[in-house]
Amino acid sequence: MANSREYPIGIFDSGVGGLTVARRVMEQMPNESVVYFGDTARAPYGVHSKETITAYSMDIMRYLTAKPLKMVIIACNTICVSSYYELAEAFNVPLFEIVSCAAEECVIGVPREGANVGVIATEATVRSGGYLIELLKRHPFLNIIQKPCPDLVTFAEKGFTHSVAARQKCAEYLRDMKEAGIERLVMGCTHFPLYADIFAEYLGGNVKLIDPAVASAAKVKGAIREAGLENPGPPKREFYITGDTDTFERVAGNLLGMEIKAERVTL
Repeated sequence: MANSREYPIGIFDSGVGGLTVARRVMEQMPNESVVYFGDTARAPYGVHSKETITAYSMDIMRYLTAKPLKMVIIACNTICVSSYYELAEAFNVPLFEIVSCAAEECVIGVPREGANVGVIATEATVRSGGYLIELLKRHPFLNIIQKPCPDLVTFAEKGFTHSVAARQKCAEYLRDMKEAGIERLVMGCTHFPLYADIFAEYLGGNVKLIDPAVASAAKVKGAIREAGLENPGPPKREFYITGDTDTFERVAGNLLGMEIKAERVTL
């Protein structure tokens, strides 16, 4: 890792979804500085090929790593399952992904005979089979139902997560999983924790919701502590996006509970 405690943590995503990871990082490590990058002009990534996702991610990493960083968190499930290894090989900075963290959290307490588990994600994440691999690696007796939910990404990017249309889409996407009696739901896209209360209401309180942001923030915190790189503070917050700043600042401000000023950049 870098040898400076004051270096920030880089966090990047295809859009606003990664803010759910940034929120958990700020909650668990309030003294750590954060540089957030959202490629809002090219979101969503989930409809693209692996090659395009990797190319876009390389663009972002080149921009971020021009700054001194303590580490980088890929706050996008689609990028994690599509491009993690290519990014780790191309850039000399500690790189954290969130998919394995979510899988580890999901299997805790599951009995040997398994459980019904739902995974909602982007089309690219479902197509990759990344969550199937990581979950079954940890518990081979799970019954996993996957569902791509692209419209939920679109609603989140526009800040319409609790609109009537969004609620109807949540019910439509989760109907088969509810009928199958899932016991756990992996929110395999960082946009989806924004709908957590809607999911819980529709599925019922007995279904455990797995948020990759929570587990990944805890893992990063442990790594920073182990390396002795805790920032004494005060923290700095920087936000860079490629699209409309007004929408991003509104959504980010509501989610993080602070005034946000974002800088628009061109990759």
